[in-house]
Amino acid sequence: MKIRKGFVSNSSSSSFVCDVSGTALAGYDGEYEEGTCSAECGHEFLEEYLLPPTEKTRDLSLEGKRKDLLELFSHDKIKTKLIKHADSNLIDELFDDNDEEISELYNEDNNEVPKSRCPLCQFTEINKGDLAAYLMKKYVGDKDIEPILKEIKEKFGDYSSFHKYLK
Repeated sequence: MKIRKGFVSNSSSSSFVCDVSGTALAGYDGEYEEGTCSAECGHEFLEEYLLPPTEKTRDLSLEGKRKDLLELFSHDKIKTKLIKHADSNLIDELFDDNDEEISELYNEDNNEVPKSRCPLCQFTEINKGDLAAYLMKKYVGDKDIEPILKEIKEKFGDYSSFHKYLK
């Protein structure tokens, strides 16, 4: 039997890679020296990239309620179709029945950052991997990449020179 005296920690190391800059951080138990954000869309980024909150006020008109219900049920095609064609009585009933969930749409005090504050979702920043994939699709597509590889080899000679150029 092994007996330990003094402080014993069960903390584990963790890492974080910013989806915007690619900056990697190391820490313990998800704690890092720099602030990090996790958005509801799944993107993770440094706090410095967090967009300011947008002032969102509830529109209690029929169309405002319809819009909130469509956002709330955006994952359910049947309900969204019903809401698009519902009369005012049904909209009012659905709105009242889902008031608590609709209030959450306007509450930014939860732990996840809304898409409206994500720099990637709002296209104020772009992930370099996504940019490369877009450029490949747009300019290369299904073309033969052999001529491109030949050009790179002639221009740089070796991979380390090519890699230096890219940085």
